[in-house]
Amino acid sequence: MGKNKSINIKKYKAKRGLNVGTVIFAAVLIYLLANIILSLTSKKLTTYEVREGSILKDNSYTGLALREEIVVPCDSEGYINFFENNGSKLGYGSKTYAITTDQLDFDSEKDQEAKELSAKEKDDFVMRIQNFNESYSSQKFSAVYSLKNEIDNIIYKSSAQTKNSQLDSFISNNNIPAVTYTSNDNGIMGYTIDGYEGVTPDTIEKKHFDASNYKPINRKDNDQVSKGDPAYKLVTDEKWFIMIPISKETAKELEEKKVIKTRLNKENINIWADFSIEKIKGDYYGKLEYNNSLIRFVNDRFIHVELIVEDESGLKIPKNAVVEKECYEVPEKCITSGGNTSDTGVLLKGRNNNVKFQEVKVLKNGENGTVFIGADDFKENSTIVVPDSNDALVLKDKKTLTGVYNVNKGYAEFTQVTILCESDDYYIIKDSDLYGLHNYDQIAQDANSVKEGEIIF
Repeated sequence: MGKNKSINIKKYKAKRGLNVGTVIFAAVLIYLLANIILSLTSKKLTTYEVREGSILKDNSYTGLALREEIVVPCDSEGYINFFENNGSKLGYGSKTYAITTDQLDFDSEKDQEAKELSAKEKDDFVMRIQNFNESYSSQKFSAVYSLKNEIDNIIYKSSAQTKNSQLDSFISNNNIPAVTYTSNDNGIMGYTIDGYEGVTPDTIEKKHFDASNYKPINRKDNDQVSKGDPAYKLVTDEKWFIMIPISKETAKELEEKKVIKTRLNKENINIWADFSIEKIKGDYYGKLEYNNSLIRFVNDRFIHVELIVEDESGLKIPKNAVVEKECYEVPEKCITSGGNTSDTGVLLKGRNNNVKFQEVKVLKNGENGTVFIGADDFKENSTIVVPDSNDALVLKDKKTLTGVYNVNKGYAEFTQVTILCESDDYYIIKDSDLYGLHNYDQIAQDANSVKEGEIIF
């Protein structure tokens, strides 16, 4: 019998194929871990979006209004009634007031209709409004106040004429004994008399600014008066002043100012004034001189006024964003293009007098045909050659430019700025500078948190 043959069966491990899903998962996991590590270890940079803005710097004071004023006394006793409204313009010989022995009772005249504007006044009214509509600009909003004053003057004049004729008519129709007085000068009538009428910018004192005991007389119709009492005041000159008390330090800051923009808060209007500093008995005063708008303030003595010393608009940036950079100022003719590119640069002379192109960025235009380039692009005493000539320039004298780090391109790039004015935390800089910032640019909010050329994640 043949021998039984035995067969040995050996098991071999099958080779596993590469799992694509596992590889992709591992790659994604590594990418996520790398980004987490980078975000945890990388420097945090806060950016700031440049926007248009403005800075208004002003100083507020309570000033004293001074005018050329005459107090007109009553010539007899009795009850005073005025022919003209408070703030009316008077001509020489105009009826001003009447004195009667008894109070006048105007109740019987209440049923009379108010005087309408004349056809001429209505035409003038419409014409002024049409002119305003045709020429109005939102950038010149002050024109609204001018229109308001013109309309007020038309109505005011009509009202004054009505009052004049009504008082005349009332006295004659009721057979009331009355003594009528006229103006001895031209000017503006005011019903408020306060004892400051004789004060001038040269005679002002600290005590005049104490309003705690200020008690003016405000005349009105049917006031009982005695002979010699003040009837009204007459302002005889359109020029008037506001005096403000200031410190020695403020006087020094403003000593170069000859004209200044002011805001008078009663009417909320801005008016330019001639400005000077007066030193009287050791005290400093700012003297504001006006040649218009007197009629609107004829009865005001204490006026709240703001001196607008700076009012600038432009791009607003935080102060922390500003950094300085050393530069060279070179003639613009030194700047050229390199090879087939549009990159700007200069021709740099080497040790063996060979010349090579070095790319540089123009940071700012200077005066008289010069430009600024960064000093850190060159070694000290480097020599650059003027293209198409034998002229050369050794870079020696460094200058300083003020700028910020612009991060629009993903890295910190120095960009020069021209500062117009400042507040405690912000600068207003020039808008649309050739090599400057523009609206909506992104900059490093803190210049110390980044270096020039650093990549921004």
